[in-house]
Amino acid sequence: MTSARFNKRDGTQWRTPALGASAAKAPATDEVAIVNPDTPLPDCLAAMASCRLGVAVVVDKEDRRPVGLLDARALLSQVLQGRVVCQRAEQAMRSCDELIAQPRNALEAEELLEQKHSSYLIVVNDQGSYQEILTLCRVLSQRRQRYREYVQRLEETMDEMRADIHQMQEEHTEILGILAHDLRGPLGGILGLGRMVSTDGKMPEEKTIREYFRLICREGEQCLRLTGEILEFSRHRSRNVPLEIASCSSLGLLDEVCRLYEELAKHKGIAFEVKRPSAAPPDILADRQRLYTVLANLIDNAVKYCSPGEKISVSLDVQPRRISYIVADNGQGLPKEEQEKLFVRFYRGSSKPTAGEASTGLGLAIAREIVEAHGGHISVSGDCGQGLRFRVDLPVHSSPVLATAET
Repeated sequence: MTSARFNKRDGTQWRTPALGASAAKAPATDEVAIVNPDTPLPDCLAAMASCRLGVAVVVDKEDRRPVGLLDARALLSQVLQGRVVCQRAEQAMRSCDELIAQPRNALEAEELLEQKHSSYLIVVNDQGSYQEILTLCRVLSQRRQRYREYVQRLEETMDEMRADIHQMQEEHTEILGILAHDLRGPLGGILGLGRMVSTDGKMPEEKTIREYFRLICREGEQCLRLTGEILEFSRHRSRNVPLEIASCSSLGLLDEVCRLYEELAKHKGIAFEVKRPSAAPPDILADRQRLYTVLANLIDNAVKYCSPGEKISVSLDVQPRRISYIVADNGQGLPKEEQEKLFVRFYRGSSKPTAGEASTGLGLAIAREIVEAHGGHISVSGDCGQGLRFRVDLPVHSSPVLATAET
């Protein structure tokens, strides 16, 4: 049975037609209905019944500009009181000018909603055409989402800070262990040799005293190398020391490092070969002292892990856009699965120094950071029992401006 209502004023029947072609022209969105000025009111009511706000925005057919607003509750109240007969949307709509806005962001939308004392805004584009309804509920939901994301970012940052602090504590403990263990031997040797010379009694022969001093120098160099690696690690950990970029001779840097370690290798009975390019290599723009640290570390490791009778080769390879320092030896080498770990802080491989030299496990990690800071790359190859080959590739910059920008 179809229910019928009658207008209280003239007794005419109010008929609610089935949704047909007119309703198809007035589709409803999730929050509001969109109707045209000539949409019949029954169709408007049907469309508004399926949206959350119970509101219809009346838009112009041609340019979709908002021209009015219909409220289902107010409209139904008028119908029940018999003050409305079957009319079109344009005859019952109210002005919506005060609700039209173009908020640039969620914060501005909140301010506009507060100023207009409204629960929603009609958002239009630059041409004034209807774009969407922005409700207070959605704005508050977005605000809550932003707060959640902000809190999540804070929690992630706190987790990263806690992880960094934990790592720093572990590194601090590791460094203290290195200082206590690896410095104890050299310092004890220096102290023992000093006492042998300074005690009362017959002085040793001059040759013996010279040997004592040679041993003291060797132990002192170990202490200096250990403390230097730890200080360099501390500088890189703080990340507060910028590269001092300047033009330097790539061949001069190689010769300076090799002069020192050639004597150390000879004293240990290790053959030392330096291969220089036939043509003069180009100068490079780099932090000379830092690159010296890299090459010194690579050659020092080769001397440290080679036995008497083995060989170390240091060479400089020049290409059009890069130069490469190569340090190779035929010492004890290292298994391939351990080679990539060499650049991890505090890692010490299965190979042991051949003369009991100390190692912090920091040198190669520092070397990689320095090389990468110059825009270069460091790699290692070789195998167990076949020695290791380290290669440092550095870009050749054409101008200081380019080099500074790239670093």
